[in-house]
Amino acid sequence: MVFASGFPADVANRKDGDVPFDDGYLCDFLTALHMPLYWLVYRHNNSISVVIEPAHSLMHARLRASIDGLDEGEFTEGHELPSKWKVAKQMIGRRLSQGEAKRLLAKFG
Repeated sequence: MVFASGFPADVANRKDGDVPFDDGYLCDFLTALHMPLYWLVYRHNNSISVVIEPAHSLMHARLRASIDGLDEGEFTEGHELPSKWKVAKQMIGRRLSQGEAKRLLAKFG
């Protein structure tokens, strides 16, 4: 049996800790799809913040950031990150400081 969302029916029967959930999506399911990461830049009060979101498109990444409350300020730009970039899980799905964003760019620059 498969739910309308495409997830197997046994997902509901799994124990806590078997599969983490994120906004109703299975994190392992997203990872298995090798979903691209998007670099989203927002300007607010003369400062810049960066959000990295997994998504199928830039629009989907912006929507996820909005739902998670990470889109504070004016959206200025967004880019799909090269697939060869390995971004730490702790940096995905949250607002990065300018220093964190600079260090990440320097690492791959």
